[in-house]
Amino acid sequence: MGDLLIGASMPIIIRPVASHAGQDLSKIVDADELSAYLEGCQAREFYISQFVDYSAADGLFRKQRVAVIDGVPFASHMAVSEHWMVHYLSA
Repeated sequence: MGDLLIGASMPIIIRPVASHAGQDLSKIVDADELSAYLEGCQAREFYISQFVDYSAADGLFRKQRVAVIDGVPFASHMAVSEHWMVHYLSA
């Protein structure tokens, strides 16, 4: 696990390669959490990203989608949640 996080600092988000819709997506804040996550997950390849706290001043997280059609942006939808992992069905 030593070179798994070269150049990264905690917290991170991690999910197995080819997973979607938040399946096995976790926010990891320290090495103990990372070890527990890796031991409990069947996958062996992962996407790892720096966690960015994008909550607004009200403490809520927003997920917005924009569709670009013929170079023109259109608002598609927005979800608001108290949790950092925003899903449209639960937000």
